[in-house]
Amino acid sequence: MSPANLAPEALAELRSLARNAARSTGFELDSIDVEGDRVLLSLRKGTVSVAAWLRASTGEACFARAGAWSVGYRGDLPPGADELLRALASALEHHPAPRPDCSADVALVYGTDQLEIRVTLACNEHCVFCNSWFGASNLATDLPSAVLLASQARTRGARKLVISGGEPLLVRWLPELAREARRMGFSHICLQTNAVLLSRRGRQAQPAPITSQTHRTPGASEATQSVSSHPFQGSSSPTPWDLLRATAPDEVLVSAHGSTAKVLASVTRRPKLATDHLDGMKRLLASDFQVVVNFVVCRQNLADLPRFVRMLARQPRRPSLLALSFVAPMGLAWDNRHDTIPRYAEAAPAVLSALRLSRSLGIPGVLSEYCAIPTCVLPDLREFADPADELRPIHVPPDKTLLPRCEPCPWKPRCSGVFRRYLEMYGDEIQLLDTPCP
Repeated sequence: MSPANLAPEALAELRSLARNAARSTGFELDSIDVEGDRVLLSLRKGTVSVAAWLRASTGEACFARAGAWSVGYRGDLPPGADELLRALASALEHHPAPRPDCSADVALVYGTDQLEIRVTLACNEHCVFCNSWFGASNLATDLPSAVLLASQARTRGARKLVISGGEPLLVRWLPELAREARRMGFSHICLQTNAVLLSRRGRQAQPAPITSQTHRTPGASEATQSVSSHPFQGSSSPTPWDLLRATAPDEVLVSAHGSTAKVLASVTRRPKLATDHLDGMKRLLASDFQVVVNFVVCRQNLADLPRFVRMLARQPRRPSLLALSFVAPMGLAWDNRHDTIPRYAEAAPAVLSALRLSRSLGIPGVLSEYCAIPTCVLPDLREFADPADELRPIHVPPDKTLLPRCEPCPWKPRCSGVFRRYLEMYGDEIQLLDTPCP
């Protein structure tokens, strides 16, 4: 979440709530701010100061959980401050999860004609690098809101629609959204999924309980989505496969981050669903859908890359593309950064080796454009740069930057830069490279 996509009225509500909770314990609220995916509170009682934070509850370590929220603190907790944090948690118990600000224009993927709509934040996995909860632009958890966003995007020239989440197959109205998008003139629809619900167990692969999420989209009424139970209950309800076939995407992008249940469990933190994840992905690959596999490279699965590629090559039908992404330093990945985010120099040789192996086994592979490793770390990665066959300039998004060293680089038009938070974490690793840009 950033100040740009937390609704101003939601921040005002939190300010009032936090102020009243603080005063009930003798504290005063000095300031409230938003940093990444957390709301930061600066509180004071006499000479005692407390730096508290609030965020949508995602199962991470915290002082207390209350309804849709987690409450924690930074630094040392002064004596008596635990009463303050408990008061904040109590006040948040029935407060809805934070609402993104949808008053701004619909956001297209930087430098493209692609619209990504998040149709839910509910998910049956809990990946160590997830950033959906607070970084969610274009969140539309009801059909009218999603159709409105798609319509706005078409007027700005969008031609490609990506349906994302959370887990989109938890949403029943996907076929209606796809039909409306085709009617508007979208020429390509991609559905993202973790494939858990496409496993043999299917309906029994239950999502983790998610509390209600409330948001407002311009032109549509306020909608509240509660996903505390499975949406495919009842004998007449469509199965996830029914839903997928009725949506009829041109492409299905499956997020798969390990070749074994053990590796997957370390990434998704849902060990009971790890075998469903693998089974669902293999069943999807065996279907008639065009399947792209996206593998997010992190510390937990870096050593598994060659095994994963060989597993894909053993399938009767192989994916049309293997996309490797480097974990983005945001959301849960930032919270777990020392356990999750490797150095570029550590990951780059393994990524290059995996891409070369994939190519030798007949599976085209690319290094994803936005979540890439800067290729000056290992120039041979450039042969797999996405888009490898389209020499168009790539935009540098606000959360990334180019360095002075990048100015004379001939690859600059093809590079989206370095994550600012990566530089914060590991220093100017790119600037310290010994080899000049080719």
